[in-house]
Amino acid sequence: MNNGALIKSKNGETHQQLLLPSDTARQVLEATAEFRANAGVVFDRALERQIIFEKVDWEDPRRGGYFQRNRAYIAVVSPLVDCLNGEDPIQVLYTGGCRPIRSAMRQLAALPIAAGFTLALTEYEKRDFAILDVLRAGVTKGVALKEWTRRRGIAREEVMAIGDNWNDREMLEFAGLPVVMANCVEELKSFGWAMTSSNDENGLAEAIGTYALGKI
Repeated sequence: MNNGALIKSKNGETHQQLLLPSDTARQVLEATAEFRANAGVVFDRALERQIIFEKVDWEDPRRGGYFQRNRAYIAVVSPLVDCLNGEDPIQVLYTGGCRPIRSAMRQLAALPIAAGFTLALTEYEKRDFAILDVLRAGVTKGVALKEWTRRRGIAREEVMAIGDNWNDREMLEFAGLPVVMANCVEELKSFGWAMTSSNDENGLAEAIGTYALGKI
């Protein structure tokens, strides 16, 4: 969950929690004031106030659907840094058009404190929508998958991972059988990994049938 920051069971039991230090989150927000309208802070909480924004446009053409679906978990705090009162969040996130989110990513990567966090980018160019997660240093989906398999005694050679975006790369690199969706970002296709159909063509089910069930 959350690009590898959390490992939880179906019943909500937490097996691993790698949180972003509150002070780091504060510095990140203070250094990116121009992107504040696109920023949010996510906490590991049971129900309400999981996701904090400075302002919410419920009818936003890109993010309105997400806001509406998660209304019960969203709260507004202005200024946003005031939500950081000592409790470490899971992440700081930025959402919006691909170009401004790329700009935010470059700005964050250039900060003197950049070694203190990890950046995970998810991009959908056809929709002109991107998500940038600022996570604790060293946190990736690959690290979480490695820990998950260690706990269950599963060898990486027995693992199939399926992905379509930048934030899936480390997970795919760890897996014994990495599979990419046909509609994945172009860089993932360059690794020569197995490919399944697109999300709209039941690519996940196809990959499971071909590479997992097909070998039983």
